[in-house]
Amino acid sequence: MGNAMPTLLADPPQAIYLLLGAGLIVLALVWLKRRDRRVRNAFLAVAILTVLLGLCDYLFQSPRESAVQVVKDISAAINAGNWDAIDVLVSNDFDYHGHKKSELKTQLRSAITSRDARTAVWEFNRDKVMQKGENEVTIVFDGKGDPKVGAAYYAHFKATVFKESDGRWRLRTLALYPYASKTNGPEETFPIFPQQ
Repeated sequence: MGNAMPTLLADPPQAIYLLLGAGLIVLALVWLKRRDRRVRNAFLAVAILTVLLGLCDYLFQSPRESAVQVVKDISAAINAGNWDAIDVLVSNDFDYHGHKKSELKTQLRSAITSRDARTAVWEFNRDKVMQKGENEVTIVFDGKGDPKVGAAYYAHFKATVFKESDGRWRLRTLALYPYASKTNGPEETFPIFPQQ
């Protein structure tokens, strides 16, 4: 079954809102000067279009937004110590260079609890989203693990999230890159996994 809402409506670029907002300002200024009925009607039409677009954006989640939400939910679950949520948010088919979901969960829990660390994710680069069909999205973002004692670990991540047969979006693959050079640098090793 396909998405009921086109991505352009469910996840409009910020530029569309800026364009509509600029149009509203221009039409309002012209109407204040002329008091012309056609200009007023055009203003009302653009205002209604803006409200409808905002409603679609608010009510429907695009594949990109779903993938971003999965990553944010994983970070929130880690910070809350809700390790059972990892089972819901990470695919049973998860694979990171041969490491599976159970290893990810075990190693994350060990690293976070032993260092009393917190995680944060940000800078989800919309320009680098890669979508394959309706059920696979690859996103990039920045993140960190911040222990109470010692230096924080910063990295740039690439994550592939799939919409699985039960309709839930789940993390399936992950890659890490240097924080400064992003994906322009070589892939790094996830420090929670022991070196092979």
